[in-house]
Amino acid sequence: MLDTDVDYQPNLPVMNADAAAEIRSRTDLEWFHGIRIGDHLTTGYDLVAANWRFVSQFLQKHGEKFAGKSVLEPGCADGLWTAWMTKLGATDLVCSDIDTREQFKLVIRALGLPAAYYPGVISTDLGKVVRRRFPVVTSLGLLYHVHDPLMTLTMYRRFLTMGGYLFLETATVDSEAEYMQYSGGDKVYRKAAGNQFIPSSGFLRSALNELGMDVLDFAFRSDGFQDELGNTVGRSILVAQKTRPVEIHFYTSLLNQLDMNRHEFAGEKWYHMDV
Repeated sequence: MLDTDVDYQPNLPVMNADAAAEIRSRTDLEWFHGIRIGDHLTTGYDLVAANWRFVSQFLQKHGEKFAGKSVLEPGCADGLWTAWMTKLGATDLVCSDIDTREQFKLVIRALGLPAAYYPGVISTDLGKVVRRRFPVVTSLGLLYHVHDPLMTLTMYRRFLTMGGYLFLETATVDSEAEYMQYSGGDKVYRKAAGNQFIPSSGFLRSALNELGMDVLDFAFRSDGFQDELGNTVGRSILVAQKTRPVEIHFYTSLLNQLDMNRHEFAGEKWYHMDV
């Protein structure tokens, strides 16, 4: 049973009664997020409810950054954060996920969320199907699942307008040493859930700095265990702003691999070159 303390809920009103009724009646859907739809709460995983509170509190703290904005949301899952960003004033959201989730489609119908959905897209292929920049990019609970976190961070930067904001939440090692702990095969994070690399907080700060981004706020919560070097593993969430040119090596090669070396994303400086 999902934790009855649902202070992480956006509590948006139902806009489509038929979709809300279908959510309530469907027993074949496996929900990750607990989402309140009217008087019904979907059966998400209660073991991560504490993290949903952690994330929702941080988003609310920075709610003004969403007001009136277009948002790119890779890894939208069931739509809890899509609903939150709508509540905080986002005017349109472009959402993607590696899976095709009927749950998400029902949630955006039931709550009337201003979301376009791109299912079945692995994160680093997103630049091949979405050809525009955004003032806000949110990646909540995704980075430690991808095969190449640095490539993914590069993609997020490329999607942002200058001055735009990246909201990033991920499993994290609480260390200022700049490394990533490999976590495949149930190592470290102890879940068979497609985990790949857990970045340290030092890695995140360093990589984002080289990508021309300033970390404006950062929060960490412990999950109560350690990685193989004895450092605490938990979850972090941050907001970073794109403020300056890229300094990372071989940036154009990364853009070629992402298929983002196109005119829709042009207008950036990399050393002496326009990219």
